[in-house]
Amino acid sequence: MRSLTLEFNQTRKPGWQSWMTLGVGGLACLISLSFYTWRDEQPAMLPRAPSSTSTELVRSPAQMRLQAQMLNEMRRVSAQMNRPWERLFVTLETLPMEDIGLLGLATDARKGQLRIQAEARDLEAMLAFHRRLEEGEALSDVYLLNHEVLERNPGRPVRFSLLLTWRLDDDAVL
Repeated sequence: MRSLTLEFNQTRKPGWQSWMTLGVGGLACLISLSFYTWRDEQPAMLPRAPSSTSTELVRSPAQMRLQAQMLNEMRRVSAQMNRPWERLFVTLETLPMEDIGLLGLATDARKGQLRIQAEARDLEAMLAFHRRLEEGEALSDVYLLNHEVLERNPGRPVRFSLLLTWRLDDDAVL
């Protein structure tokens, strides 16, 4: 096998190609700068973008529909952001959960629904948690979507999912 020698301390003087590249780059900068200053001195010769004081352009029906859709989407997002998120989290945090572990929360603020994925020590703990959620003021219509007894884990915990309605106040459901 051939030996490979690497020389890292190689000092070379720049050749004429390097100086030529530097010169061309400098010349391009000077030309751009002179064109920029010339353009500012000659405002009437080059077209400019319409000013903000010009009259509003006429929109086509397709553009108006697109604008209306974008406005509706902005209103929908704004409505979701204005939900009482803090009240929801306080409600969930104040529930007694000695035998319950929350695994995930998924909210649909538009529909006012909350999906809870959790794990309980046993079936009785799961049912007690379900009952506490139903009795709460801020949450209603609690449905058990699915549950699974984890046979292979010690103590046989229960993994389950709940779907419930999240209320703004006692009268209005989102």
